[in-house]
Amino acid sequence: MVDFGLTAVNQEANATINIKNEGKALLEISDLKFTNPDFKVNDRMPVMLAPGQSFPLTIYYNGSAEGQHPGDMLVYSNSPGNQLEKVELKAMRFEPNELTIKPLTV
Repeated sequence: MVDFGLTAVNQEANATINIKNEGKALLEISDLKFTNPDFKVNDRMPVMLAPGQSFPLTIYYNGSAEGQHPGDMLVYSNSPGNQLEKVELKAMRFEPNELTIKPLTV
């Protein structure tokens, strides 16, 4: 699970995960899809990883409503045992308070 923590409404949050090819053949990450449109990545697919190679992937979240915002990132690859990997995503938004202090007039 990737937890974006508690952030203010309309404030972008991001988290970086590491994708690693632990196999013995070339790994192709062919596509990424999100079940919640408030999550995205800027990297273009496909990404090819040689055996032992890693790829840092930054996921961005920018929800505009207060509350909990779950989602999934679906990772499509040519991995023979797992062509579709689901990564759970979680974010919590709050409406920030605003403090104003003014001098008293007599």
